[in-house]
This record gives sequence, structure tokens and C-alpha cells, in this order.
Amino acid sequence: MRATSFIVYGKWVVVLLTLAPGCALLLPSARDSKREAEDKERSTCPLGKGPEYPVELLDGRSVVTVKPLYSMVRSARTGPEYRLSGATIQLRPFPAFSSESLESLLNCHNARSELARPGEPIVPNDPYWVAEQDVRVSVRSESGGLRAEVRASDLETAKEVLRRATVFATP
Repeated sequence: MRATSFIVYGKWVVVLLTLAPGCALLLPSARDSKREAEDKERSTCPLGKGPEYPVELLDGRSVVTVKPLYSMVRSARTGPEYRLSGATIQLRPFPAFSSESLESLLNCHNARSELARPGEPIVPNDPYWVAEQDVRVSVRSESGGLRAEVRASDLETAKEVLRRATVFATP
């Protein structure tokens, strides 16, 4: 009886070891910030040349207010809770630009900064880009102005985005 159970367990071990490498395909691959930035650059930047940013866009004086951005996370134990996910930056209006075009410009700036493209403005305390981190920017029209939401994928980056936005907006 004991030899039979050893053989049965041995077969299961062989089956599991055979299947285990295939399970690795189901795991997400390691994040490649440069490749993601190249994809973002292709989809948001003008073709074949660097973008022409409005002078005020990357100037802290264009910011009206900065507030923390929270996302609701569902938790089985405590129910819904709110977690810091970045910063909401209220911007002055840019008459010649729609919210969609400003969103595209800020995401282009994010990608080109990550790729260290020549000619890309270097902005001290840049709230729209954190090196080698996943930062997403969306812009909406709101009450005659513009609201940029800068979201990070983790808490530490979210704290850094909020810190940078606050310092960026301080004259």
C-alpha cells in the first residue's frame, strides 16, 4: 500500500512540474517603462517632430489649485476605502487648446521626459512625470477652467506626484 501511494504521489509531482512552467505565462511580465514611453510617444506626440507646448503649460503660474486625488478601493474586511492615487491640478484656461489637446500634450511630455528626448523641457518638480514610474494624465474642462488628474499606480509615486504638484504650483 505504501509503495502504491508513493507511485501515485510521484505521478502527481511529475504532472505538476510539467505544468508549472506554463503557469508562468499567466503572470504579468515585468514593466518596461522605456517601451511604455515609446508607445505613449507614438500615440500622443506629433509625427516626426517635438511638440510645441504653450509657454504657460509647464509653468507653475498656470496652476490655480492642487488637491489630493483619491480612488475608492473595495476591501472585503472594511468595505470601500479611499486611497491617495495622485493629484488634481486645476489649471487656468488655454484659449487655443481643448482639454483633449492639452491631455495629449501632457502625455507626450510625460513620454518624451521618460525617454530623455533632446529639446524636451526639464521642469523642476514636474508633476506630470516621475522617472521610471507609471503616471497617467487626463484633462477635463471644468467650470471655465481645466482639471488635470495625474494618477500614479502605487502609493509612493502618488505621494511624489502630490508633493511635486504642490511645489510646482507654489510661486
